[in-house]
Amino acid sequence: MEPTPEQQAVMAADAPLVLVNAFAGTGKTSTLVARAAHRRKRRLYLTFTRASKDDAKEKFGSLADVKSAHGLAFGAVGRQFRDRIATHIRPNDVQAAGLVPNLDGKMYPITYFAIETLKAFFYSCDPAIGSEHLPGTMIAVGKSDHGKVLAIADAIWKEMRKPDSKIGMLHDCYLKMYHMSGPDIGRQYDEVMLDEAQDSNAVILDIALRASCQRVIVGDRHQSIYGFRRAVNAMEMRDGLKLALTQSFRFGPKIAAAAGSLLRHWKNEPRTLKGRSDIADSVRAINPRDVQTRTNIAYLGRTNFSVFSRAVDAVRHGLPIYFVGGSTGYRLDIILDAWRLKETGQATSFLLRHFDSFDQMVERAYECDDKELKLLHSIVSEYDKEIPSLIERIKDAETRNQTGAVILSTAHKSKGLQFDTVVLEQGFFEGVQPGAFPYNEFLRACGEEVNLLYVAMTRAIRHLMLPPECFRAAVAPEIRWTS
Repeated sequence: MEPTPEQQAVMAADAPLVLVNAFAGTGKTSTLVARAAHRRKRRLYLTFTRASKDDAKEKFGSLADVKSAHGLAFGAVGRQFRDRIATHIRPNDVQAAGLVPNLDGKMYPITYFAIETLKAFFYSCDPAIGSEHLPGTMIAVGKSDHGKVLAIADAIWKEMRKPDSKIGMLHDCYLKMYHMSGPDIGRQYDEVMLDEAQDSNAVILDIALRASCQRVIVGDRHQSIYGFRRAVNAMEMRDGLKLALTQSFRFGPKIAAAAGSLLRHWKNEPRTLKGRSDIADSVRAINPRDVQTRTNIAYLGRTNFSVFSRAVDAVRHGLPIYFVGGSTGYRLDIILDAWRLKETGQATSFLLRHFDSFDQMVERAYECDDKELKLLHSIVSEYDKEIPSLIERIKDAETRNQTGAVILSTAHKSKGLQFDTVVLEQGFFEGVQPGAFPYNEFLRACGEEVNLLYVAMTRAIRHLMLPPECFRAAVAPEIRWTS
């Protein structure tokens, strides 16, 4: 297929810094592959996730070295800690390492927020931990305790870097250590491509930008949905040659019009998202609770709770289930462990084994605003004694082939994917009240909710079904900004 004029501009761009804002389904990766074939250089394609790295390796072949940011950092720094790499640490790990004497009273939330502070530091380019890394809201912890939070965060940071530490080495810790070493990845390459740049954190972005070679930064500024990880939307940068890809090859004109209307009304997007004229598509409002669970439809949830609820409905109708990314990512075993904690007072999972009771877990969940524990509380409260049999049936119903199955995913996990028919579950756009804010404050408070709805909507190829409130937000919004 002949490249569009927009794609040709990306392929030919020769500025030191090129920013490509690629809307949903506009073929950004294929455009970058075409650029690589058109302009043969020593090239590094840098991405955030292992899945996107594996996909890109297949597409680029010998045209580029394809690596994840963490892969770069692991080779240079992380390898020495490979025997104690960890995906999470909890307050009890901090206590076991002797960094806090106990977790009684306020010490649990103080330690929890110290870990969150440390994560924020890892995502930043800052050389030291400071008050700017404290969580915005710290329930059960007053200002007088902020010093303790920072001191414990700093102690964990020092401990984690010791070769013989009892605390696991987080992936973002060795990435931070690599960044602090001042690497110049441009010494080996003529060009560095950073993909999914709207969701890169400041560390990954800075590693790419400091490269002493040509840099091509690619992403969709409206698909930035990882602010809770302190992601930095690189597509908002003012420097560089700015190009755009607006012709989607995924969906038809009606889905494009609905998604474009959402961005135009809520984010003042001046460009028009264009769909394929050869696809007959549809967009309509439905109540997800009234939609019968059927196969070959992708049901996208705002949270794991709605995914679990749809899975329950599927097994009650005897239908096979395809979980995007596999059922492990939806924490079924953790849900079962939370139920055991409620029934027996004992749990075995990494997340829950340190709690003395279900009530204690719930108390910690709300005093720390721990969203994962709050989700477990909601699911166990809703399904209670049915949980063991439901989870067994859900696991038995899981299939690795999405054809002929009920397709289940959260909006976050569905990113980069596409499905013929998509139903959005309830829960998107909740709490979005434009009249309560001036526009700039609205974007800070709710911009990511708009982005998440846009991501979910643009997974559909032919048929998109939205809850009424989402349909109104996209197709017929009534917006009045305060001054």
